[in-house]
Amino acid sequence: MGDQIREVIVVLHAGKTGSKEVRSELKGIFQRHHVTARWMSTIQADALTDIQPLKTCGKARMIIACGGDGTLLQAARMTRCDSLPVLGINLGTLGFLSTIPREKIGKLIPRVLEGDYSISERLALDYEVVRGNRTIARGWAMNDVVVARGNHSHMIRLWLRISDAHATAYYCDGLIFATATGSTAYSLSAGGPIVSPLVPAFSITPICAHSLTDRPLVVSSMERPVVSIPVQSPSMVLQADGMMCSRLKPGDHVAIQASREPARLVHLPENDFYRVVNEKLKWSGSSI
Repeated sequence: MGDQIREVIVVLHAGKTGSKEVRSELKGIFQRHHVTARWMSTIQADALTDIQPLKTCGKARMIIACGGDGTLLQAARMTRCDSLPVLGINLGTLGFLSTIPREKIGKLIPRVLEGDYSISERLALDYEVVRGNRTIARGWAMNDVVVARGNHSHMIRLWLRISDAHATAYYCDGLIFATATGSTAYSLSAGGPIVSPLVPAFSITPICAHSLTDRPLVVSSMERPVVSIPVQSPSMVLQADGMMCSRLKPGDHVAIQASREPARLVHLPENDFYRVVNEKLKWSGSSI
C-alpha cells in the first residue's frame, strides 16, 4: 500500500482522442476526493532539445500522465529530480507503461488516491556527448538512448568500449542502449531481449547490423559503455526516449551509464510485469 494522495500533477496529451472528456472526469474525481491538481500539457517532441526537469513540484506526491507511453516518458523526465512516482492513463494504442485504461478511470483512480498502489523503482540512464575535451550535451533517459544515422541512407560504423576495454566495432544503422523498462520498446523491435525490471542491467542492441554475429549484449549497471564515432563518418544523431537530443559529428564520444536518478512507476497490485507482457505483447507461448 502507498500513501494517500492529496496533491498531484497531471500531464495531459491534448491531442489524444477523448482528452477533454478525461480531463473533465478526472476533475470530478479529484473534487470528490479533495485532491488538488496542477495541470500541464505535453511538450512537442520534435525540437532538438532535452526536456528539463521542473524546478519545483510543490507538495505533489504523484504525477499522472494521460496519453500514451510517450507522454509518460516526458512526465518522468520533467519530474525526475523530485523522484515523483508516475502513473500512466492510456489514451493511445499499446500503452505498455500506462497502467490504467481509459474506460477504467472512474474505478481505478479513486483506488490509487486512497493508497491502493505500489511503486516500482526502475534503473534509468545518463548520457554524455564529448567533443574534443568538452561535454556538449548530457541528459537522462528512462527507456533508451540511441545513436543512429542522420538524414541519409548509409550504414554507419561505431566503436564500442565497455569500462575502458575494447568490446567490438559495429557496421549498422545504429545502437540502442535500453534499460529493462525500455527493453519492450524500440530495442525489442530491433531484436533485443526482454529484460525483467528487477535486473540491474541494460542492453545494447545493434539496428540492422551488417554482420549476423553482432548480437544484442546485456551489461551490468556497474559498467560504462562508450561509443566512438570514427573521424571519417557520415552525420549521426543522438536520441533519448524517442526525442532528438544532439547531432553527432565525426570524432565525438557518447558515454552511457546507470543514473543516480531512477524512474519510479506507479502500479496497481494486480499489474505484475509478466501479466502485462502477456497482455500487451500477446506473449501467450506455444499452442502445441
